[in-house]
Amino acid sequence: MVQKQNKLQVVRTHLRRSDLQARNDVRTLMRRNTALNTHQRFIRFVASKNVAQLGSAIAVSVRNGFGINGLFEKVIDLYEERYMPKGFSQDDYDLMAMVYGMGGRSAAIVVAHALGKPSIRALKRHRNCLPIEASAGYPTRAEVSRNLDAAFPRIIADLMPSSKGIVGVVAMVDEVCIEPRSRYHPGKNVIYGPCREHSRGYSLEFNSLDDANVLWDAIIAEKVHLGTEATVFALGPLLGETGAYTARPIHISASCKRETAPQHARLLETVLNTTTSHAKMEGSRIYSVATDGESKRGSALSSICLVQELDEDAEYYPELADIPLLNTLCGKDGITLDKDYKHLWKRLRKPLLSDSGVNVLGTLVTSDALKLHLTDCGHGSKIHSWFNPTDKQDVPVTIELFSAIMNLPPPAEGSEPGYARMRRAIQLLGVLYGCLIKPYTVPSYSLSDQLKDLSEAVHLIIPMYQHGRGSFMCLQSLADIMHAIKNVIFTVAKAKVDFPDNPLYIILLGTDRLEVLFGKLRTMIGSDANMDLYQAETRMTAAVECAEIAVKHPDWVKGIARRLRVPVLDASGQLSHVIDHVSPRCWTGDLSVRGVSIRTCWSVGRSRAVELLRAFDLDAEAIFRDMEAKGHDMLHPLGRPLFKEDMRGTDDVLEQFDVRWLTTLFGIILT
Repeated sequence: MVQKQNKLQVVRTHLRRSDLQARNDVRTLMRRNTALNTHQRFIRFVASKNVAQLGSAIAVSVRNGFGINGLFEKVIDLYEERYMPKGFSQDDYDLMAMVYGMGGRSAAIVVAHALGKPSIRALKRHRNCLPIEASAGYPTRAEVSRNLDAAFPRIIADLMPSSKGIVGVVAMVDEVCIEPRSRYHPGKNVIYGPCREHSRGYSLEFNSLDDANVLWDAIIAEKVHLGTEATVFALGPLLGETGAYTARPIHISASCKRETAPQHARLLETVLNTTTSHAKMEGSRIYSVATDGESKRGSALSSICLVQELDEDAEYYPELADIPLLNTLCGKDGITLDKDYKHLWKRLRKPLLSDSGVNVLGTLVTSDALKLHLTDCGHGSKIHSWFNPTDKQDVPVTIELFSAIMNLPPPAEGSEPGYARMRRAIQLLGVLYGCLIKPYTVPSYSLSDQLKDLSEAVHLIIPMYQHGRGSFMCLQSLADIMHAIKNVIFTVAKAKVDFPDNPLYIILLGTDRLEVLFGKLRTMIGSDANMDLYQAETRMTAAVECAEIAVKHPDWVKGIARRLRVPVLDASGQLSHVIDHVSPRCWTGDLSVRGVSIRTCWSVGRSRAVELLRAFDLDAEAIFRDMEAKGHDMLHPLGRPLFKEDMRGTDDVLEQFDVRWLTTLFGIILT
C-alpha cells in the first residue's frame, strides 16, 4: 500500500511539473510572440519613417542592455524628438569633417539636422588635427616643420599597405591665384597679405597700431605689394591607394611675382632641407621636385637639382651607370628635376595652332596642312574644336588631337609627292606624340612599355631637333621634356631599390595632384570661389584633414577627383570608351619594378627610333655615336646644356616668336 502511495505521489509530482512546464512554455511563447511582433513593428516603423541618428540610438540602447521593447520606445522618442542620443561614432565625426571641409558651414548644418550627425560645435570640440599655417614672409624651418606635422599625422611610411620598403615622395611646387588683400590672423597675431619678397624690413606682427600704419604706408608707396599668388609647396607619396597619394601642402606664402631666381631657390632649399631631415620622413625620401614651366622656378631648381653627378655610392647607381645619352646630373641625395607632363602636352599643341607650324625633318607641318589631312581622314567635324586658338589649356582636346594624328593612315598610292611627303611627316609627328602621351594614358601598358616609349621619344627628338632646331621645337619645351623623361628613369631606378615589390605609377609624377588640390580649394565653398591668403590657409587645413579621412574611408571619395581628368587611350592610341579618366585604380598593366630592366627598355626605344628615322634617310645611330664620342647627352644635344636656358621664358609671347619663325622666314627668302 505504501509503495502504491509513493508511486501515486511520484505521478502527481510529475504531472504537476509537466503542467508547470507547459504553462511556462506557453508564457515563454507568448513573450517571444510579443517580442517578435515588436520586432516586426520596429522594422515596419524604421522602414516607413526617416529616423535621424538611428544607428547612434541603437548603439546606446545595446550598450545599456535594452531589449527590443526598450529599444523601440527609444526610437519612437527619437523620432518624436523627445530623446537625443549623446554618443557619436568616429565615422560620424569623419563624415561631418568631410562635409564641413568640402561644403562649408551651410552644408554641414543641413547634414547635421537631416541625418542627426554631430553639430559644427561638437565637431570642433572633437577634432584634434593641427592647422596648416601660411608663412607671412619667407618660410622658417620651424614653420615648415610644424606644417609637416599637420599634413602627416603619422609618418609617411605608414601610408604604405605593406611595411616593406621605402616610400618614394614627389615634392610639388606651384602657384594659385589669391585676392590681393591684407588680413589679420587672430591666432598668430600677424598680418597676412603683403608679399614675401618686399616685406622683410617691416613688422608683420601686430604689436601696435604703428605696425599697421607703417606697413600700409609702404604698400601705398609700392615699396611692399599685396600678394597676387600663393606659392604652395606640397608632398605626394608614390602610392596607388585612394587618398594616400593626395598632395599635402607644407608651405604657403604670398608672392607679388617679382621674386628673383636666387631668392626663390633659397625658399625651395629651406623647405627641402627641413623636409628631408624631419622625423615624419622616416622610411621615405623625396625623389624629385616637380613644377610647371615657370621660368624663375626652372632656373632656381636647376641650381638645386642639377649640381652634381650621381654619387657612385648610391644604391641605385648600377641601374643608371653608363646608359648611353642619359644625363646623370642631380641634386643632393639624388633629387631630380621634374616637369608636369600635362603642361608639356599643351605646349606641344601650341605650334600646331599657329602659322609657324613644326619643321619635321625639312617638311613644315602647318595648321592648314594638318587640317587638310585630318579632314581627308574623316575628322572634319572636330577641326574647329581641335584648332581653336583661344582654348590652349584643354588637356582632353589636346589628347584627342594627338590621338587623331597618331592614327592617320599612310598616304594612298598615287598621291601627289608633296601630299605624300606631308602625310609621312605628320605620321612621324604622331609617333612622337604617341610616345609622349601613351605611357600616361594607356592603362594596359606595363612599366616596361612606358619606359620603351619614353626612350623612343628621347631618341626621336634628338635627331629631329638637331635637324630643325627651333623650327622643330623651342628650347624650353625640349629641355622640359628631357627633364621629365630623365626623372621617370631615375624614379624607376630608385623604386627598384626602395620598394621592388610594389607598383610604380608614373602618372603620379608631375604637379597634377597639386592642381587637383587647387581645384578643391576653389570648389570648397561654392559661393566664395576666390580666396585670400588667410582663406587659403584654412582651406588647405580642411583639404589635409579630408585627405587623411579618405585614407580611412576610400569608398567615400570614389570618382570625386575628375576636374582635370585625362582621357584614356587603348594600345593603338584610340580613345577608349570603357574608362573615362586615368587614375591608379584603372591601371591594368604590370607596374611592378622588380622585373624591369632600364637598360633593355632604353635600348629598345633607341632601336625603334633608329629604324623609324631610317625611312626618312636619316642615320640616327651615327648621330648618337657621335654624341657619345663627344660626351654629349639628352640634356646636351648640341653640346651646350639645355638647363641653362631655364632662365628664359616658357609660355611667353617671345617663345612663340622665336627661331621657328625666323627659320621659316629665311627658308622662304632662300627659295
